[in-house]
Amino acid sequence: MSRLIHTTTFRQSGVGLVELMVALVLGLFVTAGVTSMSVQNKGSYNQDERSARMQESARYALQLLARDLSMTGFWGGVVGSGSDIDSSGPSTAGTGAAWAYNLASTIDYFVPSVAAPAPTSRFAWFSVPSGSSYKSNTNILAVKHVSGVNYQNPSTPPAGVYVSTVGAGGTLATRDGVTQTPAGMQDWEYQSHMYYIATDDTTGVPWLRRKHLVNGAMSEQGEGELVEGIEFLYVEFGIDTDGDGIPNRYLSNPSATQLQTAVSARISLLVRSSDQDFSSPADDKTYLLVDADGDGAYDSGVDVSVNGILNGGNAFNDHYYRRMYTTTVQLRNTQYQLLLQGATAS
Repeated sequence: MSRLIHTTTFRQSGVGLVELMVALVLGLFVTAGVTSMSVQNKGSYNQDERSARMQESARYALQLLARDLSMTGFWGGVVGSGSDIDSSGPSTAGTGAAWAYNLASTIDYFVPSVAAPAPTSRFAWFSVPSGSSYKSNTNILAVKHVSGVNYQNPSTPPAGVYVSTVGAGGTLATRDGVTQTPAGMQDWEYQSHMYYIATDDTTGVPWLRRKHLVNGAMSEQGEGELVEGIEFLYVEFGIDTDGDGIPNRYLSNPSATQLQTAVSARISLLVRSSDQDFSSPADDKTYLLVDADGDGAYDSGVDVSVNGILNGGNAFNDHYYRRMYTTTVQLRNTQYQLLLQGATAS
């Protein structure tokens, strides 16, 4: 028995040129949309990351500065000021010790725009490590105090400089790291810090740096670069002119005498991103430091701006992100000493 096999032939239609062109055009639109969204998301991510890093740098820098300033004038068990401490002992040891061990001056603030342009005019021992350069026209803040930890007999403090207190009196002394603290005394580690801004010679990125006492000399051993992207440091000091512990006015360039009656400090930092974003507009902003007439706006010739100090009054006109951060700290120890002594400064 034979079977009939029926073979059916189907005619298969192809894709025409018109359909192919339409598909390609639609595919290009979809690809362009996805690519554009990806680029925008990447740009937003980079912008958010830069902003977050700037904010974190500012937070950490302000925390360091505020803590050091709030400790200014703290001398452990000494009730009075640094002038009541005998500092004749180690005054000749180490480079720059004449300034570093002058306990009568607890704060020093160098403003090159109104003083001599080089920091060596104020600090003869000032130097910047190899590979970095001091950023011209930026300010320098130096503070002195003791740490909040004391050593008592039979403790053996690490080698260094200490304020040794007995009752309400004190003496600046060196410890060798072997001998115990004498009986009846408390040794408080003496700290002298100096903050300044320097740029990395290779990357051009500005850094907040700090020098401190190491074996009797100012050094950056173990510290150096603290916070990346800090482009400008500015401090206004609240001066108490009537001895009531309340600031009567804020000064951005107080005299040495006025600094000793400062009871608060307003710290401002201009923070810059580490790299440029050429997809964003050039920075044409004015960064106001002092609103002298209180109108909330920058008035050329009246108010002070970072642009005026660093860039001749012109906009930076680059593609870095910048932001100003500010905080105010109370100088509790100076405030207490002024109330105790009734000291005033005009």
